[in-house]
Amino acid sequence: MTVGDRDITLFAGGSGGYGDALDVGRDSYAWTVNWDCRTLGRAAPAIAPIRINELFFAEVTAAFEWEDANGVPFLLMASGSGSAKAIVHKILNGASTSEDTQTIDPYTDGVLFRFDQDATEDPDEEMAWFCNGADNDILVRRKKDGTIDTGATLTHTAKADHLAVVGGDLWRSEGYLVSKLTLNKDPGIDANWAATKIPVGRPTWPVNKIVDLGGSPYALCGDGVFRYNPAPSSARFDNLTPFVSPHPDNGIAGFTDGRGRIYYDTVDGYILVLTFGSQTLQRPTRFNWIDRDTPFGRITAMTADIEHVYAAVEPGSVRSHKIPGLVIKVDDGGSFSTPTDDLTDQDFSTEKDVGALTFGDFIYFGADEPFWGLHIELSASRTSPGAALGAEYSKLGGFESFGFIHDGTTSLKRDGTITFNENGFPDIFDSGATTPWIKTDVDGVSKYWVRISFITVMTGAKIREVRLIPYRPPIDVDLWPITGYVQAGALPKILVGTWRGESILWHDVWTLNCARIEQLVVSRTAAPDITGQRTLFAIAPDVIYYMPVGPDADPVRAAWPKLADYGDSTIAMNEHVLKFSGNHFGLPVNIKSVQKLVIHGEFLQGDDEFWVLWRWDLGDRWYTDGPHSAFPVEVNDLAGRGRVLHVAVQLKDATRDAVAPYITH
Repeated sequence: MTVGDRDITLFAGGSGGYGDALDVGRDSYAWTVNWDCRTLGRAAPAIAPIRINELFFAEVTAAFEWEDANGVPFLLMASGSGSAKAIVHKILNGASTSEDTQTIDPYTDGVLFRFDQDATEDPDEEMAWFCNGADNDILVRRKKDGTIDTGATLTHTAKADHLAVVGGDLWRSEGYLVSKLTLNKDPGIDANWAATKIPVGRPTWPVNKIVDLGGSPYALCGDGVFRYNPAPSSARFDNLTPFVSPHPDNGIAGFTDGRGRIYYDTVDGYILVLTFGSQTLQRPTRFNWIDRDTPFGRITAMTADIEHVYAAVEPGSVRSHKIPGLVIKVDDGGSFSTPTDDLTDQDFSTEKDVGALTFGDFIYFGADEPFWGLHIELSASRTSPGAALGAEYSKLGGFESFGFIHDGTTSLKRDGTITFNENGFPDIFDSGATTPWIKTDVDGVSKYWVRISFITVMTGAKIREVRLIPYRPPIDVDLWPITGYVQAGALPKILVGTWRGESILWHDVWTLNCARIEQLVVSRTAAPDITGQRTLFAIAPDVIYYMPVGPDADPVRAAWPKLADYGDSTIAMNEHVLKFSGNHFGLPVNIKSVQKLVIHGEFLQGDDEFWVLWRWDLGDRWYTDGPHSAFPVEVNDLAGRGRVLHVAVQLKDATRDAVAPYITH
């Protein structure tokens, strides 16, 4: 980029991690939509996230890889809805199926272990085991052929909140108590578990996860991380983290990465990382930590492979109850109430009981300006079986359904974000929209309204707090309107992290069109259009996405990487946007103009479209130049003047490339 007589490097690859709001002389970027900047010296469009349509009405509590009788890998997932519906889901060849539904409460955990118990016992036959609570129902067993039962010659009697394989042993938790299965015994029979159950921490804080570190069990509880100590006369669990502020959800998404690290998530914003080693007063484990609240949102799920750590961040990171003119109305059988004050006062003792709402009832959310979603906190969850919520926005003469609704609350089952958009992310606030969002009257009040509708009764649901996700205009309403949703924090992202000594460097890689991501799993499970041996599955309540990961899936190294949706058998996200850091060229207070912008790279195809967008800090609009179909891309006499220049690029991949294009500088 030429400013006066000087050339300025705006971008040269991905060494900047999160990036800077302003370029201070190092290579960096602000945010991306499906763009990969991890390789030093270049930036390439990430391989497109491919979608599997699925719909859960409760949290996916476990997901793990198994193989069928022919050795073909597949994923099993444990879920459920309401008080009498537990479901096992299976992903194979890019399709998800609900395998079996038990009339028991939703599963709380699942694990791959062994021991068949048919006419003859076979301790060496692989089995998947599922549990749904120590106070609920007995263990459920799935065979490799898909048969699910609760015991054959002997009916199961064992129960558990959580299950975990540590070394070659199976462990279970029941509240704050843990026990180990007797070797080569049937897990389904309660008498086969150790008679002495070992307490972990305080009874108030149950075990949320048991993980394996060096062949020893570690219990992740609401009040800390506890290491199994077999040395005393009676085995016990020792607290390694007495400094943790207790919370029921601490450790609920914990895991180990295979490199001797335990990741323990806390509600107050830290993910503690425990590793083997020794420090003063910290033997044999030492600590590090990751900030759970990233610049892109709070981490909800994590996993790891040989190279990287993957973290999903929730939508709704930008939310407020201070949106101008916020009003909430409940229509129960035609009778309106206005609980706005109770639902925006940040007082946990005030709430709105919506448990009687059913088909034909609505909750209205209105404001003086548009918004892209809702964040709902519940004081009590729905206890009845769930069904999909509906969402509509106010238009001339009535209401119009959104093309998509991403329900992170799983029909008011838990706290979460509900976001909505039309097909293809059009800006319905834009005056050129086919059916624009406008102010209308509801119960005599004129607002931009969104109303949530119900198919079944929401028995038990009580709302405690509501915040709105504010509207943000897209940087280009015609090319990639998704950028409006991204800037509003209305979509989840997947960050890819790499450990650099004691610090982890995150890169913003994928942005997904879905609700909050519940589980991340790296698996060999096959799926269409995958160009690698390993695949990252992102599991949300309303959809599943998968992306190849690993060296053989690098978008520039891989042969024929899938970068867009070409109308073939899979549904992929087409969007590729890279927002560079703003640049003041070392002259932060001077008003400047730019004569020329040049972007260098390789492998841009003739039928591809490469667009350049820019905006000055003093300007009121983004300017667009393109499409370009070859590098270098040159833009002369950039319109406008200002102190800080913001630049973004967008790629539309027309046909599947032999190798992905990339930017060098």
